[in-house]
Amino acid sequence: MEYSLIEIFGKLPVEPKVFATLDPKIKWLGKAVEGESWCVSCGTLDPQTPRSHHPECCSYMDADEFPEYKNPLGDCPECKSDYLSIDSSREMQCSVISCGDCGYQYGGEVDEETLTEQFLALGR
Repeated sequence: MEYSLIEIFGKLPVEPKVFATLDPKIKWLGKAVEGESWCVSCGTLDPQTPRSHHPECCSYMDADEFPEYKNPLGDCPECKSDYLSIDSSREMQCSVISCGDCGYQYGGEVDEETLTEQFLALGR
């Protein structure tokens, strides 16, 4: 059975309590003409984007309430990306901070905490 979420509700996303009134047989067994991907709570057609959901939907995220992750290592000195990670080996007695974007590496024969302190001191 094919149906249109927009024809049924007028617009999307829909307040979750209203969207819950959609017959479960239609919701789970039917095919929405708008596409394969939509939120079963509020009907947004772009469920992977948190702000596309209705604010009352459990998948909606307020960027002010949930700030973006800030890497404690800061930014790469080469490319300014924040895609930095640290890896170490007790057996080899060394640690390395590397950038996943440009391949930059900063390492030494020290533990992770000491290397992190040294790396952060470089930026000052």
